[in-house]
Amino acid sequence: DVLIQNRKGTLTTSVYHKEAAEPYVVPFGSDHPGHVFRNTVDTAIARAVCYSTTLSEFEEEIRQIKLMFLYNGYPSRHIHWGLTTLFKVIDTALMVGTYLNQNLKQELSARMIKHIQSAGSDQEGQTQRPPDKQAANIQSKQRSH
Repeated sequence: DVLIQNRKGTLTTSVYHKEAAEPYVVPFGSDHPGHVFRNTVDTAIARAVCYSTTLSEFEEEIRQIKLMFLYNGYPSRHIHWGLTTLFKVIDTALMVGTYLNQNLKQELSARMIKHIQSAGSDQEGQTQRPPDKQAANIQSKQRSH
């Protein structure tokens, strides 16, 4: 499941794709219960999160996942729902700090902070909620690592 590479003395990981097995997954039109399709999408996304060392590898894997599921008849809204759910989980995982690779966690955290700041400045007449103590503690812990 994992491709490990040595790039100039740095080990990187990404999702390993067997040529014979890709890009086939359970076709969306098949006679399976709904949870099978949800679990298939969730598992593919979870692999991308767990095995991608860098944000660019993660984004490439998500692109491949989208193509694979579209190729197998999954509606784009179903894929979008899986990704939306993922980012809710990532937000929680950033709080807990145990599910993501450290490098990817730092990159996603920085991106989320930029997004939150720009979203807060775009909203006219609304005040941005101050960060809670838990989020402040997590950010200070990340800086110390």
